[in-house]
Amino acid sequence: METIPRDLVKGRRYMNIVGMVCVVLLTIPICIYIYKSPVDGYRLIIDGTYLGYIEEPTEVFSFIDILKADYSNRYGGSVYLRNDVRLEKTVVPVKFILSSEDLERILRDNVEFGRRIYSITIKGRDVAFVKDRHIAIELLENFKKKVLKENGVDPLDVFHIGFYEDVVVKAYDSVDNHVNSIQEAMYILNALNKSGELSVGWTERVYFDEIIKRKDKIIYDSTLEKDKTKVISEGQDGIWEIYAQIRRKDGVEIGRTIIDKKVLREAEDRVVAVGTKERHTQTIASRGSSGMFIFPTRGTITSGFGTRWGRQHNGVDIANKMGTAVFAARNGKVEFCGWRGGYGNLIILSHQNGFRTYYAHLSSISVSKGQTVKVGEVIGKMGSTGNSTGSHLHFEVRKGNVPQNPMRYLR
Repeated sequence: METIPRDLVKGRRYMNIVGMVCVVLLTIPICIYIYKSPVDGYRLIIDGTYLGYIEEPTEVFSFIDILKADYSNRYGGSVYLRNDVRLEKTVVPVKFILSSEDLERILRDNVEFGRRIYSITIKGRDVAFVKDRHIAIELLENFKKKVLKENGVDPLDVFHIGFYEDVVVKAYDSVDNHVNSIQEAMYILNALNKSGELSVGWTERVYFDEIIKRKDKIIYDSTLEKDKTKVISEGQDGIWEIYAQIRRKDGVEIGRTIIDKKVLREAEDRVVAVGTKERHTQTIASRGSSGMFIFPTRGTITSGFGTRWGRQHNGVDIANKMGTAVFAARNGKVEFCGWRGGYGNLIILSHQNGFRTYYAHLSSISVSKGQTVKVGEVIGKMGSTGNSTGSHLHFEVRKGNVPQNPMRYLR
């Protein structure tokens, strides 16, 4: 095996060392050149103050997003950047570019965040806070739908709904206020509604049927005696179909407007025959004391005994032209005649067995107090005095001063 001379080995080592030194000496200037040579970059300016250079804008905004998310996690609400952050494009030596660590430190020290929350305000008072405007608006809409559902109202039948109070959504910049959850805010609205501090009003469309009361049509039968009546035809009530708009406050009706109405079934009058056949005085007196009463006038019955317009109507109304004769319905004595409040000109006759008859709204009175009258005798003329909307006789039958249905005694 051939041996390499020692001097040759030493020479080769020397050459390697020299080569390495040359490479280093050549690299240093290149690195220095690169380090000092300008590159495209950006000047970072926050609120008008220059804070350094960066190479990539995304690096700045990524750090800001991280800080913003951290702030939102701690305080909630809609977080926004308070500062004016600007990047101006420039050429800058590499050595002046901020490192990631320095950039993060500068941003932490210089950027500030604000928290915007939204209050539901009723008559100027903040009652609940939520983190977003659309959450507040949606919460109020859902509360109105909830009230409709509780009152069994189909939202499709409602064409206007709102709050009676002044309800608005306001924005606040705040760190201290507690932000309510949706469940908490809804609980607050429910409590205010129950206490009467928050009311929901709406107008709904409704269709309903209403009875058209049949009327009594009087015909005169000369074959019947004066104190007798006979039902010729019972007739029937009619039906209205009504379309209305009803205004409600928390489900309670406060008003309505009739928009349209049509007749589904016409009302048919009940036809009653009233006898006109003259009788001997003795017969009349006998009938008049038996508990039966004759019709006190001629005309059409326009209103019966019972509830009318939400109030009790204590007699029957018989309409005819002004001045139509009014008769004593039974033998009796004039207990009162004259003006009495809503009755207008009134005659009260007392009869046997505790009966009294009332003849109201008369245009004139033909008897005097204490006078004895016979059944069928003219005692006055029909009129429209007192609380009256037209010429008619209001006729009552009372027993022991308790109003009775006159039709029970006229048949």
